[in-house]
Amino acid sequence: MSKKHLIFYIGNKKFSRATLRNAMTVPEFFIVFLLIAVTAAVSFPRFSEAKSASDIGRLVKGLETVRQQVELYKVHHDGLLPGQKYEGHEINEEDFVKALIESDGVYGPYLKKMPKNPFNSLRTVRVGTVTLGSASGAGWFFNCQTGDFRADDLEFHRAY
Repeated sequence: MSKKHLIFYIGNKKFSRATLRNAMTVPEFFIVFLLIAVTAAVSFPRFSEAKSASDIGRLVKGLETVRQQVELYKVHHDGLLPGQKYEGHEINEEDFVKALIESDGVYGPYLKKMPKNPFNSLRTVRVGTVTLGSASGAGWFFNCQTGDFRADDLEFHRAY
């Protein structure tokens, strides 16, 4: 049998000697693997920065949406805040959210559902006068004295 016609079988596949001679060697495989690993290591921080920027964009979009709908609610209800029955009435979390996501028969609903805070994945709203931040366990904070709607997760995000 000449070398020209030598055939190898690996599993059920047939290979000629020339095919096996052109295959990658272990050092070549290691170099390719190393190049891919270095490329991934350099790219990973850029992807995490893009995710953070995307989360901030979603946070700002959620804030803008709710703030606009709170203003529209005030226009429709003679200056009352969502959840208020009359001027000076104390607002609670449940009434605030219900006023925005349910119709009162004439106006609304203003939102299908509360947006999710992308940094703590919560849709809940804490209503009060003092901002607590991440210790509160809520996604959003509504100041019932000023009508201010903010993120309630980190001090940094309350600036939006």
